[in-house]
Amino acid sequence: MADDNGIGNNHPPDEFELTPQETKALFFNHLNPILRQKAVCDEARTKYNKLRKQAKAEGFKLRIMDEAVRIHQAEDEEIITQEIKDRVQMAVWMGLPLGSQLGMFDTDHLAPLVDRARAEGETAGLLGKEAKSEYDESTDAGQAWLEGWHEGQRLAAEDLKSAMIKRNAAAKAKNDAKAKAKKRKDTREGEAAAAETTSLNPAGADTAAAADDGEGIPAFLDKDKKGGPDATAE
Repeated sequence: MADDNGIGNNHPPDEFELTPQETKALFFNHLNPILRQKAVCDEARTKYNKLRKQAKAEGFKLRIMDEAVRIHQAEDEEIITQEIKDRVQMAVWMGLPLGSQLGMFDTDHLAPLVDRARAEGETAGLLGKEAKSEYDESTDAGQAWLEGWHEGQRLAAEDLKSAMIKRNAAAKAKNDAKAKAKKRKDTREGEAAAAETTSLNPAGADTAAAADDGEGIPAFLDKDKKGGPDATAE
C-alpha cells in the first residue's frame, strides 16, 4: 500500500529517524568546522582591531577611516556622491555656513574625466593594486590613470618611507623624554627619602662614626683604646 505521495508505507515508521548517537555525531560534524572558522574569524578580528588602533595612534579618526573603507567598497559611486550631497544640503538647512558650496555636486562641477582617472589611478597605486584599469590605455583617460598609478606607487614607496622615518624619530624623542622624566622623578624621590631619614635620625651618621674606629671594632670594646674596658683611670 502506498501513501498519497506514492511512497510505500510498509517500512517501519522510524526507518529514517536518527538515533541519539547519529544525531550527536551529526551535531559535531557541523560544530567542528564552525569552531575552526570562528578561530580564523577571531584571529582576523584581532588583527583588524590592531590595525585600527595603529591608525588611531597615528592621529587618524577611525570614523573617517571606516568611511574611506565604505567608499572604497561601494559598487555604485553615484550612491556615495548623492549621500554627500544630501549631507551638505542638510547642513545648509541646519544653518552651517556652507553657502553656495552645495553646487559643487552638480554635474557641471564634476572633475573632468582625465582628472578623475588620474585620481583613481593614484588611489590604486597607493593600495598596491595591479596597473589595470577600466580605461583604454590608448585614450587620454587611460594614460592619466597610469600616470596616477605610478604616482601612487611613488608615494607608497618614497613618501611613506620619509613619513616612517619622521614617525620613528618622533616616537624615539617621546620615549627619551619619558625616560628622562622618570629618571628625574626617581632622583627626586631618592633625595626626599634620604632627607626624611636624616630628619628622623640627624645624629645617625655621627653615632655610627663614633661607635666604629674604622677597623670594625667599637671603641668602647677595644681595651687598647683609651677609655676601653681595661683602661686604667689616671
